[in-house]
Amino acid sequence: MKLKLFGVFCASLTLVGASNLYAQGTTVEAPAAGINAPASPVTFSPSVALGARNYLSGKFTNGASENEAGAFVRPSLELGYKNNVVSITASYFAEIFSGRGYGDGKTGDARTFSNNTYIQHYPVLKVSGGLTEDLKLNATATMETWQYPARSAENNYALEVIPELVYQLTPAVSVAAAYYYVRIVDTDTNVGGKDLAAKVKSSVDTAKKEAKSIEDQMQAAINTAAAAGATPVTQLNAGRLTIKAKLADDVTLSTALRAGKQTSNKEGSQGYAYRLQADLSTPTGIDSLSANLQYRLNILDVKGGNISYYNRGIVELSYELNQSWSIDGNNMFKVSQTTAATSKAGYENETYLGTTYKF
Repeated sequence: MKLKLFGVFCASLTLVGASNLYAQGTTVEAPAAGINAPASPVTFSPSVALGARNYLSGKFTNGASENEAGAFVRPSLELGYKNNVVSITASYFAEIFSGRGYGDGKTGDARTFSNNTYIQHYPVLKVSGGLTEDLKLNATATMETWQYPARSAENNYALEVIPELVYQLTPAVSVAAAYYYVRIVDTDTNVGGKDLAAKVKSSVDTAKKEAKSIEDQMQAAINTAAAAGATPVTQLNAGRLTIKAKLADDVTLSTALRAGKQTSNKEGSQGYAYRLQADLSTPTGIDSLSANLQYRLNILDVKGGNISYYNRGIVELSYELNQSWSIDGNNMFKVSQTTAATSKAGYENETYLGTTYKF
């Protein structure tokens, strides 16, 4: 599937890695009721981004590469409310992409526009409230959905729920502790039943080798068929510790460590997942040009299996032309590997270049 918990997803990214291209908007305050009335606590920020996207993946040695290149459009909006007690933000964007497929790994119909088209939906709800002068509670919920008209096996959605306590140690440094829950569901109804006969036969053969009774063999077949027909679900229950430091007036560094247990009924596996992520927001020395840098190390240790991991870096730039227009660029590069003896290191590179209009 397109979005994997420790693949191209993540996502908490998700989608942190493309935030400058996502819902950007100029705050528009509702008019006051009277000349001396206070400004409305409600804000509304719509925007639309469009441009080009290129995605390339493959193996470093003796592997076919796959490439898709085309155009995207991303309408977005953000609705906010803030008073002296609580701040609430609801945002949403939809990304529509269509392009052509290239490379050794994409032949025939895999190169058509219809096969390289997707729609991504991404609503986010954030609530923040102060408990004391230095302690506040944040809660974030997201629901990311991917829809591929011609590649239904990759259709899925991912739910993230993150309640977090943030303590301000000094004016420049804060520390946060969060519970991190992720649930990824494959929404293709045909995924669970693929190769059902082979799976059932394999489970029965295993029971025979273990000299189990006919009743046990039948039960093994029933259990395998039930698991194969179930909706594939991957879940993560984790804790996250984040330290955020203001290094200068316009320079912020955030470092987060996440660890927890991951289970998957699709693969019948469970294991422990670890993530180290650093985000740096900094000016570039050029007026109106800002930069965000991200590094992530992901490790998944499957019980009784192999360890898989990846290193990923993201660079995003935004140049403000005026209050309404900006030019945005984003590049992600990832190297992944497993400890399996026959495993080959893989790579992914995704690039966005476009413009954003803030209404």
